[in-house]
Amino acid sequence: MDKQFIMIVFAASALFVGLFLLPGAVGGLEAAEPVEHQVAATDDLHLLAGYYYRDPRRWGEIFAANREKINDPNLIFPGQVLTIPGEGMNSFPLPYGEWRQKVKS
Repeated sequence: MDKQFIMIVFAASALFVGLFLLPGAVGGLEAAEPVEHQVAATDDLHLLAGYYYRDPRRWGEIFAANREKINDPNLIFPGQVLTIPGEGMNSFPLPYGEWRQKVKS
């Protein structure tokens, strides 16, 4: 096979993955609705971002969405209800309580 044909097939494959297999990768797709989360005793923003976005580094997005409720991102308290922005949210593999137990153990 010639290199040009291989490059065309590769580019078409990449486009297919971008359009159909990676939700949110293309503009115009609707973002998920925000979720309300009641903080448990062992929760922190990294843990919440890990669950909802599968990326603990996105904790700042949760902090920014809850600035009126959180003064210090290191201090969240059991019973607080936080808004988790829907943009980029993943489907949940397990209910949060089960997932938290697996991660914390």
